Amino acid sequence: AEAHRRIGVAKESGMVATGTLPLNWWPDPAMQEANRATVKAMAADRERLLKEADAAGFSEEGLFLGKAVLEAMARQSAETSMVFPESDSAREVMRLFMTRHEGGGGYVLGNLAPMKGLEPAGKDYERFGTMNGGGIWLSGWSLFKPALSKLVKEDVTRMLLPMMVLLLGMMFFIFRRAADVGIALFAMVISTLLLLAIMSATGLKW
Repeated sequence: AEAHRRIGVAKESGMVATGTLPLNWWPDPAMQEANRATVKAMAADRERLLKEADAAGFSEEGLFLGKAVLEAMARQSAETSMVFPESDSAREVMRLFMTRHEGGGGYVLGNLAPMKGLEPAGKDYERFGTMNGGGIWLSGWSLFKPALSKLVKEDVTRMLLPMMVLLLGMMFFIFRRAADVGIALFAMVISTLLLLAIMSATGLKW
């Protein structure tokens, strides 16, 4: 409900063009209760249904699938509480949209499309960040860039400088001559510049 409300607010404020949540994938207690009698009647009549399917020429695979479905319907129609998907295949499909933990909780995956001209990973990053919190989080590959760039900048001095000092020390230990170390560093710089030039010419990015 809260996620649905935030999507509605984002639409009204002109941030989001479309936003969807997999609400129809979640079991509906009212619909299950309304269908329980019909499902129970079909499950009770499963022997006749399977015989008629066999007489109609259904394959063994089709009959096996029908039997498994009718047995599941019999079990589920006997339940008095809300029924959730149980099979591994059903859970694998549901995992693309939502996950329910047996002990309570889980997650739901929705989809947002920002309004044309807005940049959730750029100038509008903080604005879209207001939708986060309370167990609701915006995610996406493009949103990782501003979050990671800050961490990278903080770690450059702390990590790269000691690595450079260690590299130079190892090169002096191996080559023993400042001229050879200089040639090795020159080759590294040239290869890096060539790589950057090729990436720039071909439009490739890290």
